[in-house]
Amino acid sequence: MKRIQLVLLLIIVVGIISCDSPTESKHNPYEQHPIPWPSLAESPWPMAYGNPQHTCQANYISNISGSIYWEMEMQDGVISGISIDINNKIYVGTYQYLGKFYKIDSDGKILWTFNTSENNPTASLIDHRGTIYFGSADGYLYALNPDGTLKWRYNTGSSIWTKCINISLENEIILPSGDKLFCIDSAGVCKWIFSDRKVNIWYGSSISPDGNTIYVITYTDKSAGLCAISERGQLIWEKYQGRIFSDVPSIDNSGNLYFLSSSPSFEQNKDLKLTALSPSGDILWETVIYNDWFDLFTNVSISKDGSLIFAAPDSTSDNFAFAVYNYSLTGKLNWKTRIGSDVISAPILISANGNIFCASTLEQNGKFYILSSNGKMITSFAIIGAVDGSLAQLSDGSIIFGTHGTGSLDINNKLYCIK
Repeated sequence: MKRIQLVLLLIIVVGIISCDSPTESKHNPYEQHPIPWPSLAESPWPMAYGNPQHTCQANYISNISGSIYWEMEMQDGVISGISIDINNKIYVGTYQYLGKFYKIDSDGKILWTFNTSENNPTASLIDHRGTIYFGSADGYLYALNPDGTLKWRYNTGSSIWTKCINISLENEIILPSGDKLFCIDSAGVCKWIFSDRKVNIWYGSSISPDGNTIYVITYTDKSAGLCAISERGQLIWEKYQGRIFSDVPSIDNSGNLYFLSSSPSFEQNKDLKLTALSPSGDILWETVIYNDWFDLFTNVSISKDGSLIFAAPDSTSDNFAFAVYNYSLTGKLNWKTRIGSDVISAPILISANGNIFCASTLEQNGKFYILSSNGKMITSFAIIGAVDGSLAQLSDGSIIFGTHGTGSLDINNKLYCIK
């Protein structure tokens, strides 16, 4: 009897200890949340890269088998990113000659076309009022109404070739043109021009979560640097000179910056690095990705769980190969998935459930890839033409992107919907 009482007492004690023990927390301290941006449309994909911080993090789940739902010919091709409004309408400009900007329904039907005098290589952006902005090689920033009529246009004086225009919290459009950075308000009035350094006209800008700092790539004859500019157009700092960048930094919820850069081809010791900077420009950590010179690689996308996702050459392969990488915000390699001899330089899109979407920059024999959040290849399939601009997501999870060719491959011009 005493033995039974002892066993019962032990069971009660163990139960009390178990109840008092704290439950192990599953909280992820690096988890990323959408940054409110009232000046931007509350739509599935209001601008290239998805948001002003260039995380390429989508708002919707994409459980995609990898089939082409529709494709359409895009005369003169698409080199820029795509924006999508609150009603899942697609906005995109063409790359060469014709100067056409399109509004397209989610089923691939053209709703209207706006003509400019030159090609329209820049990605578009939609503000909270539904105004659509895009730049053209004719030097104008255009503001269109949702019905395709012209609201106003502003002449920057030089061709606009940027991958992405951005928007401040005050509803001011930020874009580079002719080595300068312009800030233009929603009425088409220029608020300031930054010309203290030569601004790279291709890369655009990213903006800190508090809206106070704008980051751009500057350049000299042989290399580049990274500049931080205030919301008033004043230089704050310039660092990391002497490197070659693929894009402006992406920015996490804490305001830290992440980017890839390579050494110039003329240097003896060549490398491709992944770098994390604090908002003040101090190096938090840095790691070498590739031990040679190569000038094609993607931006650094940031997933909801705080992973850094990008594509770059793979040093561990005997033959030249590209890989998709996943690093933590602290610089630890989580996984790497090789994709063979393909090349990817367009921004990588990450869905709300962590699936990864990327596409080839090769004009021939390229593919579209879908990976799971743990790096497993879900599917890949052939596409026609090269992808250089930001992919986009509809509210049903479908992925939209455009392709282009050059020279004899000008026929490789498509707009795809993957479902």
